[in-house]
Amino acid sequence: FETVAGTAVTAGDVEASTLAANIYKDFISESSKFTPYIGAGIGTTNIDTSNITISSTTYTGSNDTSTSYNLKIGSRYQLADQTEAFIEGKYTSIADFTVNSVTYSDISTLGVHGGLLYRF
Repeated sequence: FETVAGTAVTAGDVEASTLAANIYKDFISESSKFTPYIGAGIGTTNIDTSNITISSTTYTGSNDTSTSYNLKIGSRYQLADQTEAFIEGKYTSIADFTVNSVTYSDISTLGVHGGLLYRF
């Protein structure tokens, strides 16, 4: 955090780690090197905070675990027999969680990922 409710945070860290299981549906075309796909997943997100100092008041670190959901849409492009490049958009939503007696809600992210796949 840099600010909380407009007040500068002078010390502290927040870490979020997610473990999810996803399912995908490929839309394969024999006449194209592109394979569009959609995906959805459910998982668990752990939010861990160190001691956080706001306006000279220090709040003790805490952690909580919450359910998370994600949706994906993307496409792969076949570069070679066993190699593909991909790009995808991902929406993630995290259910309400409580850290240091403060409940956070409506937490979501939107991101773009890309990379290479190699099939063994």
